[in-house]
Amino acid sequence: MADHDDIRFGLIDAAASIDAGDTDSARAGVWATARRRQVRNRAGAMAGLVAVVALGAAAVLALAGPDDPDTLVTADPTENTDAVTETTLVPADTASTARTVEVVDVPGVAGAAAGLDGAPEIAEWMTPWRDGFLVGTTTYPPQPLPSELPADVVALFPPEVVDLFAGTLPPTIDEATKMLSDAGLLDEVSAVIQEHPEASAAIYGTPSTDPPVVEARFTTDGITWEPVEMTLPAGAGYLSGVAAVGDRLAVVYSPQELATMFSGSDRFTVAVTTDLINWTTQDVIAPALDVDLPAGIQRSFGPQGLAATERGWAVNVYDSVSVDPLELISAAGLDGPGINVNAGYGVNTDDTGIEVQVGGDPTGSVPQQTTRFTWDELGVTPQVVEMLNGNGSAPQVWASAWDGVAAPSDTRSVSGQLVATAAGYLQWTDRTWFSPDGLTWTPSPLPDPDGYVTSAFVYDGGVIVLSRGADGTADVYRLDETGGSPQLLDVAGLPSTGQSGFSSQSAPGSAVIVDAGEQGPAPQPLAVEVDGYRLTIGTSGTFELSDATTGKVIVSENFMRNAPDENSSFAFGPDGITVTDPDTREVLVVFPSEVLNQADQGTTSDSATDEYTPDLWLFGSRDGQRFLVTDLDDGAGYGGPINLATNGNRVLVNTGDNWFTYDLP
Repeated sequence: MADHDDIRFGLIDAAASIDAGDTDSARAGVWATARRRQVRNRAGAMAGLVAVVALGAAAVLALAGPDDPDTLVTADPTENTDAVTETTLVPADTASTARTVEVVDVPGVAGAAAGLDGAPEIAEWMTPWRDGFLVGTTTYPPQPLPSELPADVVALFPPEVVDLFAGTLPPTIDEATKMLSDAGLLDEVSAVIQEHPEASAAIYGTPSTDPPVVEARFTTDGITWEPVEMTLPAGAGYLSGVAAVGDRLAVVYSPQELATMFSGSDRFTVAVTTDLINWTTQDVIAPALDVDLPAGIQRSFGPQGLAATERGWAVNVYDSVSVDPLELISAAGLDGPGINVNAGYGVNTDDTGIEVQVGGDPTGSVPQQTTRFTWDELGVTPQVVEMLNGNGSAPQVWASAWDGVAAPSDTRSVSGQLVATAAGYLQWTDRTWFSPDGLTWTPSPLPDPDGYVTSAFVYDGGVIVLSRGADGTADVYRLDETGGSPQLLDVAGLPSTGQSGFSSQSAPGSAVIVDAGEQGPAPQPLAVEVDGYRLTIGTSGTFELSDATTGKVIVSENFMRNAPDENSSFAFGPDGITVTDPDTREVLVVFPSEVLNQADQGTTSDSATDEYTPDLWLFGSRDGQRFLVTDLDDGAGYGGPINLATNGNRVLVNTGDNWFTYDLP
């Protein structure tokens, strides 16, 4: 089963390289974003496309006819679902002539090298704090080894491994790993653990009883660093988001005991502090499901980023279900010799069951075997299968006032970056979305109706967005705090011809790191013809059926923000895409998955796997009038994540190996 974000945005990837954003990429910064784009395979995205029936019923569905303006149809989940609110979207009124702005290029001040003079070696998160910056990393205590292993587990390892420990195991897994590495036996032990889940369970089954510790440091200039006493709230480990507003520092996390790989989760916590020691917490519990999940089917209800204003906070939350294949197969009594998913190279699910690829060898000398189980054999009901395929699972914003009660938004989310302004929150899909409180969202046109927003930062009075057009070039727009009143800007010196457009995963502030590196031609809309009909998948997520001879549009729907519902003319399944007449519900045409995959492979750029060369720039402004544009040294120690934080006057940049500060004009 593909990850729901992969399915959701995979169908858009079939026509354009759109970066959805997630927690991991936020941590890894633009470097990881660039690398991810370099190796992205559009054929793989098409596999998710034909399974997008998994996306569930839409709360918002964008419909566009050939001669009519876009109309938003919104179903209010708290009211009669037959009632809808319609808002006509007026095209953006942007000046055709860009407004010239003042640009400065000032050198950055080099700070302490990572790990020296008190500087952090790793910046897991960075945020403005008081008159400087707070940087933190969570460290975990070493996981202990059991005092001894069962005899049948010991017998799985070669004699030289048993002799190395001489019957006495070291206290922790880290110490055992070092001993094995020094002895040249680590690969052999890793292979045994991978092939035998009972060995893995015995070795890793003793959790640490010590809580994780946060190492926090404070700086104003990246040169002088001071350790800061900071404690984490109970249950906190990895922080999915950090945001500072005034004296408040807010963090969001899944409780540690729920955040293991297959355990799933049904809650998350937002915690707030003003002194880094004492915390107030809000627990958000997942709404109850209509069905009971069997053993081996896990729910994941977790946060993806955090934004905050003076009034409260908002979190992108992903709610989905997934399969733990080993537990599912074992619970059904079907586990046996050869069914060892830990040694497999893949687990796939579809409408009929689960397919487990087991055994094999990377060299191909040992053949891989595929074993298939039906949902009936596994005791999984059709309702749960529908959920596994994503029906009803989608991102959603949850929000609250600082002293309020958390609630879900009235529409689903794009699961991308939330940008907080003085007026509220912004997100972008095929349109601009604004909310004053994170709960009620209103759409308006994009600054470039034919493009998509790739990055944004706030300034005192508004928002600067970078938008990639259909031709692959990037433009800069100045918006107000609600995402409206777009003004095209002419920013001298900032590249606009990079085929990748601009990208950034940095936390919203008064600056971003953008990448103008060449990554091959901009992907074109995917188009395929069957039986006189043409299906076009547009760069903004629009699926359009037209007459192949006349070009007349028959039906057009946009699924970037929300899934097709029962009224959709497009039905997605393992066999392809079925399109019905929106009025008569008669089937017009079926686009087989084989035809779609062939068309997608035919439009895949050969340069997609070429060696990628980054071209990284720092771009920021305090007032939206004067801009800092600096070409970063792309070879200066970018061996790790690239992150930044801004406090309104200054930018702190971490390149993975070094720290720099820049003063904003």
